[in-house]
Amino acid sequence: ALAELMRGSRHILFCTGAGISTNDPAGLRDYRGPDGIWTEAQASGLVVGEPGEKGMPVDSPWDETMFRRMSAARPTFAHRAIAQLSGG
Repeated sequence: ALAELMRGSRHILFCTGAGISTNDPAGLRDYRGPDGIWTEAQASGLVVGEPGEKGMPVDSPWDETMFRRMSAARPTFAHRAIAQLSGG
């Protein structure tokens, strides 16, 4: 029934949480989880913001290392399943 509905739809919207991109093989760290970027920065008293923002230390969570990780991220099983279900 769901597959038929999807096939007959012009557009499909998938609402997921951030966790879809934080498990293997994506390689991205969680943001607000126990070991997350925000959690770690908050515990250290750092302000989380954009690189170069006033008051951001050089080794902030949003330094070049973080952006390199993002560009190296890979699709997870969930990403691939959504792409397949949506015809991509």
